[in-house]
Amino acid sequence: MRRLLPLSTVTLTVRDCAGLSALELDDAIAAELRAPFRLSEQPPFRIALFVSAADNAVLLVTGHHIATDASSDYLVLRDLLRYYAEHASGVEAGLAPLRADYDDGVRAAEAEGAF
Repeated sequence: MRRLLPLSTVTLTVRDCAGLSALELDDAIAAELRAPFRLSEQPPFRIALFVSAADNAVLLVTGHHIATDASSDYLVLRDLLRYYAEHASGVEAGLAPLRADYDDGVRAAEAEGAF
C-alpha cells in the first residue's frame, strides 16, 4: 500500500549555531545525518539550515533511501545550485514547472512491463 504525505509537511528547520566551534557545528550536522526517519510520522526528507553567522550557514538536505536515489539526488542538487546562483546574482530565480510527477512515472513503468 502506497501512502504519500503532503509535500507541505516537509519543512525547513533552522538551527541557531552561533557560538559553536567548527567541531561542534560538525557534530551537530553529523547528529542530524544519523537521526533515523520515522516514516509513519514524517516525510522521507528533512531539510535543516545550520546558521552560525549572518553570512555563514550550512543547508543539509537528507533523504531516506526509500524515496530517493543517486540520479534524483543529482537533479535536486543541480536545481538547488542553479536557483541559489540565480538568487545570489540578483536574477529572478525560478524553476520550470514539472513535466511529469511520480504517478506519471509509475504509469510509464507499468506500461513498459516493469511491474
